[in-house]
Amino acid sequence: MNRCELPTRLSLADGAELHYTEHGRGSPLILLHGGLGDCHSWAPQMQAFAARFRVIAYSRRFSSPSRSPSAPAGYTPQTDVDDLGALQAHLGCEPAHLVGTSFGALIALMFALQHPDQVLSLTLNEPPLHPWACRTPEGRALFEAFEADVWRPATLAFERGDDRAALRLLVDGICGEPLFDRLPPERMHAVTRNVGTMKALTRSAEPFPDLPRSEVAALKMPILLLNGDRASDLHRTVMHELALALPHSQQEVIAGAGHGAPVENPVGFNRVVFWSLVRSGRT
Repeated sequence: MNRCELPTRLSLADGAELHYTEHGRGSPLILLHGGLGDCHSWAPQMQAFAARFRVIAYSRRFSSPSRSPSAPAGYTPQTDVDDLGALQAHLGCEPAHLVGTSFGALIALMFALQHPDQVLSLTLNEPPLHPWACRTPEGRALFEAFEADVWRPATLAFERGDDRAALRLLVDGICGEPLFDRLPPERMHAVTRNVGTMKALTRSAEPFPDLPRSEVAALKMPILLLNGDRASDLHRTVMHELALALPHSQQEVIAGAGHGAPVENPVGFNRVVFWSLVRSGRT
């Protein structure tokens, strides 16, 4: 997939839109982008994975090129979980492998908890399961600092109409380093065109659901846990807690990458994910 390809539009009953593109044949593999991405964010993965799988990349509601209505006051990530189910049913790709990064990984995990029979395997790259960090005093301090220094100030910046200030806070805070002003043009364009998703999340009453640890631990499908070697301390803590809950999962660190491993080191990311999917025996 490249930037000039126009994805297919799926219109949902409430007026929202999901845009998707698919390539390849084989077991379905659905790619779920992060909060500031869209279906085009997976361009480095499409060809690599399409050699063995039917690969579907889609833009969640509020992400480019959606013309979805503004987020309602009751919006939460559960809405995206329901959207994923609608997309699967529309495409007839049940069950499917789910590969998610950031908020996309959180949605994939929530979907697997609610519909385990619809998931062949899970690949989770740094989902913002931030409440889990609070199991230790150090982790709680990291989450509270994130909320105080990043999330709430970004929310206020959006409310006063200063989208650029909000995006700078979010990108730098989520990544744990000052990246926003150093983003290459294509990534900067992706971030700014998908600002609607983060606006919706900052307005949500529950942007970071506290998923039941016992239910996560009971998941039976093959699971791959990923983080970049430059992950923030908060994301490292969350991934450590996930690994403790899922001791039989495969755990890998992507070298030369931070929170955006699929685009920061696509070769390393693709190699680890591809062979994990093949080894799952569900291709």
